[in-house]
Amino acid sequence: MAERRFVDEATLRAALHGYVFLGEQHDNADHHRLEARLLGVIDRPTVVFEMLDRSSQATIDHLPGERTADALAAAVDWSSSGWPPFDLYRPVVVAALATGRPLRAAGLNRRDARALLAGEGSWPVPRPLGPDASRSLDEELVASHCGMATAAQLAPMGRIQRTRDALMAEVMREARTVDGGNVVLVAGSGHARRDRGVPYDLAASDPGVPRVSVAFVEVARALATAEAYAERWNEQVLPFDFVWFTPRATDKDPCAGMH
Repeated sequence: MAERRFVDEATLRAALHGYVFLGEQHDNADHHRLEARLLGVIDRPTVVFEMLDRSSQATIDHLPGERTADALAAAVDWSSSGWPPFDLYRPVVVAALATGRPLRAAGLNRRDARALLAGEGSWPVPRPLGPDASRSLDEELVASHCGMATAAQLAPMGRIQRTRDALMAEVMREARTVDGGNVVLVAGSGHARRDRGVPYDLAASDPGVPRVSVAFVEVARALATAEAYAERWNEQVLPFDFVWFTPRATDKDPCAGMH
């Protein structure tokens, strides 16, 4: 994105070191296959998953029996997690396990989110946002809730979103300290934004390590240039280092009938 040009996959692969952020559309199977493909070329990656609740770390570290994708899914009770079906995520989980490196959980579950809003527990403090980034976050939250989020709801929703970012940044930083090598985050594309996502938090807490953000973006019929997609992220330019365009998972409007 910095040079506003298309590159080949070899160029992308060569850039993937330090902290790497893979931003997905959760229900798009192509995105998980591409995440797995890139994990296969990153040297010694420790993989951090937004989809794995941080309270499950001990369970993940001590999987019973063979260390397989199905064993992981069963151990963390994926089917009750609220995430899309595990078969969609299987390729990237298999690739992460194949590295032989630890898996790190960085998700914030509903119980923790309620505790956060109630002022209970200890949570990482996100890096403050400027007014433009704060406004962009509010606009994203309204859009992601199909225009139905009220002004009163934006502050707590924004706090949860930014705490998720800060928590993922903390887990990634700890993973690099403990495990060494490269650290890869698998998360929704909003968390992979350089301007106000996890890379933004790590820019302050661990500024000496490269940060490379890759977003997998579904194509839209009406958008014919790369620049035209920036509006989805409330920006003039897509807020990532690289964007990999993919087919859409569905043409169904998730907000249809909700107004």
